[in-house]
This record gives sequence, C-alpha cells and structure tokens, in this order.
Amino acid sequence: MAVLIEPSWYRKVVSESEQRGWLQGEQKRLKQGIFLFLELKFGEAGLNLNEEIQEVEEVEILERILMAITAANTIEELREIYQNHPSFSK
Repeated sequence: MAVLIEPSWYRKVVSESEQRGWLQGEQKRLKQGIFLFLELKFGEAGLNLNEEIQEVEEVEILERILMAITAANTIEELREIYQNHPSFSK
C-alpha cells in the first residue's frame, strides 16, 4: 500500500487558498448585511453608498460599517464613522 505524503509547499498553498476563500466569503456576507440594513434604515438613499462600499475589501472596515448603521442618524454620519478608521483609504 502506497502512502502519499503531501509536500510542505502543497499544504501552504492549500492553507493560503482556504484563507482567501474564507476572506472572500466574509466580505460577501458583510456587504450583503450592510446593503440590507442600509436599505431598511435609509431607503433608496442608503443604496447610493453601494458603489463606495463595494470597493472596501478590509473585513475590519466592513464590520465597522455594519455596526455603525444603527448608531448613525444620517448617511453622512455613517460615512464619517468608517472613513475615520485608520485603515480606510480612498
């Protein structure tokens, strides 16, 4: 019986691929939640942020946006909350 041994480079590639897949899934999930809550809270005006938020890739900023929707009274307040994050660059 042959025993297959995975080379260390293979495990590294698989691990990196799994991490990228998780990250992309997390980004997609957060963006879907953001768009849902933006529409519920701000109506059509909230959806105007769609293009801007689609460009955000950092999970930390997306989480901040999602949490900030409940605290913000206006779209401008919401923008201010996440654009002041140190890793936000536009």
